[in-house]
Amino acid sequence: MNTRKMAALLTAAMLCIVLLGCSAEPAASSSELPEGTVTVTPAPTPTPKEGLEAVFDKAEISIALVSNGDEAASSLFFEAATREAEGMGLTVTANAAGSDFDAAVRKAAESADMLVAFMPEEGDASVLSGFGMPTAVFTAGGGSAPQGISHISYDPAKELDMAFNATLAYPPHDAPVRLILMFESEDSAARAMYQALYDQGMIFPKEKYVAADSESSAGDWLTGKLEDYVEGMLDAVFAENPALAAAAGDALAALSRTDMEVFCPGITPDIVSRMQKTPDVFAKAVGRNDALAGMLCVRAVLNMLKGGEAVTLAFEPMVVDAVNIGADAVASLEAMDPESAALFNESWMDELRAYYSAK
Repeated sequence: MNTRKMAALLTAAMLCIVLLGCSAEPAASSSELPEGTVTVTPAPTPTPKEGLEAVFDKAEISIALVSNGDEAASSLFFEAATREAEGMGLTVTANAAGSDFDAAVRKAAESADMLVAFMPEEGDASVLSGFGMPTAVFTAGGGSAPQGISHISYDPAKELDMAFNATLAYPPHDAPVRLILMFESEDSAARAMYQALYDQGMIFPKEKYVAADSESSAGDWLTGKLEDYVEGMLDAVFAENPALAAAAGDALAALSRTDMEVFCPGITPDIVSRMQKTPDVFAKAVGRNDALAGMLCVRAVLNMLKGGEAVTLAFEPMVVDAVNIGADAVASLEAMDPESAALFNESWMDELRAYYSAK
């Protein structure tokens, strides 16, 4: 082999060695990125908002209920308002403050997100203004409320007339209806209305009790009078107010008398309880629906918290039949006026109820 061929073979051999050596070097690690390369980390999927947070962007919302009445007078309103609020996930506080109403309102406004006031007693609602929070009030006497707050009121003007009509029209009463009548005084509005109905031949008065002129309590007086009347001689007892009606009911119960009914203007928690227990005696009542008002006040302030306007609503007396009051008095009273019970409700409220009822 000549020198040139040998040199060419050696050169080719050396080239192969070099190429094989290069291919045997380990590849760079995939984790080692060139300097200056930007890495992108996927953003975490946000957790969907639920309940109050989905509607108000706030997980907890508080509502304060304050009344200028006592616990008994406030019970129907408070129970209905509490149910409605808690059913939509709200935190509720309730204070039947009585004469300390103004101070209780100011104290509640320090920490609550919303304020609902109930005024079964006469009073000045101006204390409710200026807190800068959604506020609603139910005034039992139809009084005024400050601008900018939701106001539900009750007008009692027709209450007495409707109560007398319920008494006279109740079957099987026929005119003139044989009544025992119980009044606070000879100058009362009920006493004057009775006189007008008597002059029309609508009432046959069997006995009359006037608290201001009597030395006996209403119950003792009625117990003594009933000794002279056997079953079938009387149709009903008409009492001027719930307190006199309660005394009449207790007297009848003590004597096991169910042959007559008791009627009065005014739907109080005590009268509602008596209608549940003795519907044959406390068959009808006429007055305001505190349970319905409590439910609607909660909806009103929630709508205001969502950006809605303050609302104004006036209620007239309603006639309640004992047969329509079930074991759950609050739910029964709320359902007695379906049209009003649907007011101020929004689809997002239904969604809140569904969400919190499932938790």
